[in-house]
Amino acid sequence: MYCGKTGRTSHIVIACILSMAAANLAVAGQVTPQKIAEKMSRIVKQRWTCKNLQIKVVPFQNDSLTQAGRFQAIVFKADSISRKGITVAPIYVKAFDVTLDLYTLYYKNEIKTSKRKNTTINAKISETSLNKLLAMKDMPIKNPKVDFGTGKLTFTGKYQAIFGHNLLMEAKLEVADHRKINLIPTRVSVNGVPLPSGPVRSLLSKLNPLLDLQDVPLSPTLDSLTITPTSIILKG
Repeated sequence: MYCGKTGRTSHIVIACILSMAAANLAVAGQVTPQKIAEKMSRIVKQRWTCKNLQIKVVPFQNDSLTQAGRFQAIVFKADSISRKGITVAPIYVKAFDVTLDLYTLYYKNEIKTSKRKNTTINAKISETSLNKLLAMKDMPIKNPKVDFGTGKLTFTGKYQAIFGHNLLMEAKLEVADHRKINLIPTRVSVNGVPLPSGPVRSLLSKLNPLLDLQDVPLSPTLDSLTITPTSIILKG
């Protein structure tokens, strides 16, 4: 929390002091960049299997900002992070002028930002990992599979709503709300016959979003993605 300049009303100053006191209590003493980085690292490792995880917390010169959980930057990077068989490798996330909710960090074991200026992300998700994610979705498709090919995305599987007929979807990926990745069909057919719009909408409601970056540490915003023959590259 930013405490403001001299001349602000006294109740704002008191609120700021109480916020800093609560932050110090949560951290069990003075807030330091090292303590914050270590706590964040423990939380990430509880949720993800990590390879070469590194978290760096960069403070402002004004220590009162540090005590309130506000930092010049926080950098999160790893050679890979995995959960439920889904791997992001590598991943790099940086948040600028970011304020952490210290109470949530220490008492709820969650990384939550209450304010930040902006973020950057560079990450890669393989075709194999995306297919593992698809297999966990509740939808009327048996053995779903996505194929990146040469940059053109196709989605196939057995469409159980019509007794296991073969589904073929040609599609593209789009970024929604700067954090979600949705599959947008350009052509959908079952056994070569175009699938009506109603069943297509129903299928997409269960399929999308394919990915949501809300669960990624620091919840980075996404600007663009690139499909390669073997992976999706995320940038923001």
